[in-house]
Amino acid sequence: MPAELAISPAPRAVAGAGLRDGAALPFGALMLAASVGSWAQSVPAEADAAYLALAAREAAALDWTGPDPWHQLTARLKAASGRGGKALFLPLRRALTGLDHGPDMAALLPLIGRERALARLGKTG
Repeated sequence: MPAELAISPAPRAVAGAGLRDGAALPFGALMLAASVGSWAQSVPAEADAAYLALAAREAAALDWTGPDPWHQLTARLKAASGRGGKALFLPLRRALTGLDHGPDMAALLPLIGRERALARLGKTG
């Protein structure tokens, strides 16, 4: 039987997604349920909504054919917002990936691409 069709007990980690502990689900459903909790946490805080709107405007103005749109974007945002460190980077990572951690954003942003990045930055709540 293919792995995506295998029935497995739900781990405790997905109990927060509204599933009872030990519920039997297809593997694909388990993966979706496990991602719900982390995705729900990625909705930007109201305080970041204006910052992400600014990020969307700045990202739209970038030269995406250049070698490093991530550093172009963060340099513009640092100058325009006065933010630095986690306050600069974390809301962007959350909006673009749905996660607080992950691969280097300089390598990841070109893979996400301009259109998807603009769409994700534009969804501020």
